[in-house]
Amino acid sequence: MTSRQKRARRAAARAIGIECGGMSVRATLNHLDQLEKVGLIEPIDNYEGGVYMPDLGAVVKFW
Repeated sequence: MTSRQKRARRAAARAIGIECGGMSVRATLNHLDQLEKVGLIEPIDNYEGGVYMPDLGAVVKFW
């Protein structure tokens, strides 16, 4: 994973954590890992801080 991917992943984790009632970045990253394992999201790769969600067929951006 490149440093750009890591930064995008942390940004998405922060955004999700805020939306989910203040979960920590670490807890949110663990949650993202679980979602990736079951195939609900794909790893962040060049999505500029978003997450590709196959079920939606779209990139969901967090800001």
